[in-house]
Amino acid sequence: MSAKKIAPQKLSASITSDEVLVREISRVVSEITGVQLGEKQSHMVASRFHKRMIDLKINSIAAYVNYFNENSDQEVQSLVSLLTTHHTYFFREFPHFEYLRTTGLKLLVDSAKARGQKKLRFWSAACSRGHEVYSLATFLETHLKQVDPQFDYEILGSDVDQESVAIAANGVYNRKEIASIPSLYMADYWVKGTGEISDFVKIKNSIKAKCQFKIENLVEFQPFTQTPFDSIFCRNVFIYFNQAQIAAITGKFMKSMHQSGLLFVGISESLHGSGLDIKNIGTSIYTHKTAATSAPAAVETVARGTAAPAATAAPVEKPKKLRVLCVDDSPTVHTLLKQILKPEFGFEIVGKALNGLEAAEFLKKQSVDLMTLDIHMPQQTGVEYLEKNFKRGHPPVVMISSVSRDNADLAMRALQLGASDYVEKPALNKLDEQAEQIRTKLLCAHLSQNANAGKVSQLDRQFQKSVDIKNASQCFRLVLASPGDRTKLEFLMRELTKEEPPTVLLMQGMEAMLPAVAKDLSSLTGRTIEVIENDINKLQTNHIYIADFDKHFAKLKTQFGKNRTSILVYGRFADATMKAVAQWTPAQVLVEDIGDKNEKLKIKATDLVPGTSFGYMSSEYLGSKNG
Repeated sequence: MSAKKIAPQKLSASITSDEVLVREISRVVSEITGVQLGEKQSHMVASRFHKRMIDLKINSIAAYVNYFNENSDQEVQSLVSLLTTHHTYFFREFPHFEYLRTTGLKLLVDSAKARGQKKLRFWSAACSRGHEVYSLATFLETHLKQVDPQFDYEILGSDVDQESVAIAANGVYNRKEIASIPSLYMADYWVKGTGEISDFVKIKNSIKAKCQFKIENLVEFQPFTQTPFDSIFCRNVFIYFNQAQIAAITGKFMKSMHQSGLLFVGISESLHGSGLDIKNIGTSIYTHKTAATSAPAAVETVARGTAAPAATAAPVEKPKKLRVLCVDDSPTVHTLLKQILKPEFGFEIVGKALNGLEAAEFLKKQSVDLMTLDIHMPQQTGVEYLEKNFKRGHPPVVMISSVSRDNADLAMRALQLGASDYVEKPALNKLDEQAEQIRTKLLCAHLSQNANAGKVSQLDRQFQKSVDIKNASQCFRLVLASPGDRTKLEFLMRELTKEEPPTVLLMQGMEAMLPAVAKDLSSLTGRTIEVIENDINKLQTNHIYIADFDKHFAKLKTQFGKNRTSILVYGRFADATMKAVAQWTPAQVLVEDIGDKNEKLKIKATDLVPGTSFGYMSSEYLGSKNG
């Protein structure tokens, strides 16, 4: 594998303005890659380029121009890597994989058999760092033998960026990167790293051997007419090219495929009006106009999990909507799931529950195809629900929880009890960023129909861990609450059973009532709660205290401001109080989700979560730096 020799490039020494330099850099990269870097992309180019100058420790335009001209070949390659987009993830746009499973693989296998072949060839053009290649590989490992046990496959991955190709060929990724992979395609295909790379995973050698990588410029490549492909994936790339380039590249793709071959482009992209002899057989799926297919060209099948295309004269075949019960005590999560699981994506939310007890009652009256389930909920948690209710015939369950998937006590327990898959919630105001992962994992759970229920993968077992605050004396926890939060505080205190930092409950305007509140909470929880009068110098680990906010907040900040701190805020507080909390930095600030858009409180909250999640999230944060 070797990079194509790039023609020598030079920048004019007369460049003196930042704007002109950014424009010239955009021109150089565009000429080499074909990627359009115009006015709309100028902010992105400027932002990434300025970071490049910082990394090079260059602080003037003249100095950079001189550096560029002295290191042209190397710097051009660095700019190509910097300015070509690498945003991708495993099993992106899953409806294309679903099309292959239901229709495409059989078409390709039947055509290959007719040619006397027993191997399918795929090309992932613009493969970036390999996520699409290994998604295809693990998908084929799972489903190809089901179509024909004698068939095998090979995949070529290519990209214009040399660095991305090297990463893809290495096949090593951070554990968090594979979180989007459905359990159906993860269990047996990855191995855990050891030693310094213990937080990483690597694709198994048996799969990697079927994947080859090369540097390829889509603007300049020559058609693979001697070794044509059965299918080409070139998704979410054409948005960076002009229409003439798209038509030219597509034309070469079609020459590089068998007559029955399938070309997949990004779901937001279309080749309509390209003037080529192609036909559309699915959502952003194309083949040669003369190819025999199982569906007429006039009919576009709407892949489940993606929005239907704009209305056309052609009839549209829509799959049955999957009926979903959503179980979570967060009003915000229910609102977001309603947006994520819209009917146009192939789902219908037919019920919602705030805890396991409500979910069980709902299922006595109505059947569903799928269930989403939180872990931390009042009255009955997600784990308790599974312990009591999961059995043969139960609809597949996908956990959507703030608990880390690696948590041995909760997440692993949920999977052992029958949950099909797991999605870690990000901050709630970013949950929509994981919309596709949620839809994909629900679809795969429906596909597997609990076939692997209760079977935790070896990889999950290797990564599992317990939340442990090892240096509790160097940490601190503050809880802002009122007497009305009595039940929520009980839930929190019952969770704080391991090595804990000093924890202080702060209440506002209730100094005279604090002894009575402390006695009540102590009676309720069995935990001793001490009232802070004046001395805050002797607060101890594994102790819970209660104090007046106005009298002690500033003192506590002075005393413990350097400690790793987690602040939990129940309910509503005055703006002045929230402003004071915001000044305690750095700190984790968890604000209770009470369903009234309280994320707009005048505070930069780390996350907006149900109060039932406070204990776990606080302990995980306090333990993460010391773990």
